[in-house]
Amino acid sequence: MTQQPPPGYPPPGYPAYPPQPPKHPQAVTVLVLGILGIVVCGLCGPFAWSMGNRVEREINAAQGRWGGATETTVGKVLGIVSTALLAVSAAPALAQQFEKVERIQREEIPAARFVAIAYGIIWLAIISYVVIVASGLKRANQEIADLKRKLGSK
Repeated sequence: MTQQPPPGYPPPGYPAYPPQPPKHPQAVTVLVLGILGIVVCGLCGPFAWSMGNRVEREINAAQGRWGGATETTVGKVLGIVSTALLAVSAAPALAQQFEKVERIQREEIPAARFVAIAYGIIWLAIISYVVIVASGLKRANQEIADLKRKLGSK
């Protein structure tokens, strides 16, 4: 008598899930552009939105041959949000173009300190990354030199 698997499980020897199709070549690109649009530069947002629409159409037209729909959708939504934020932030600048230029009062921007802190954090992150990569490279070169010495002595 052979033992049956529990209900909901495939018989032994069969994979639990079918193999997934490969991701569309630009699915991750759309996701990265969407993230960059939110985090770094709002100008990436419209590109993520546009590419996301195109890649989504291609994935749907491929009838299961391409995966990556989740990455594409998330990137496209982030692109839409980034584009909306870009439009909202640009609206006051566009509205100011039509004001009269008489008696404009000089305004002090209190956020300059926060911008300087943000740039400092970014530079600190970049320098930390370079130091980490350099130490890893130094360690790899040391290991290669040790291996060459060991191989040369035999």
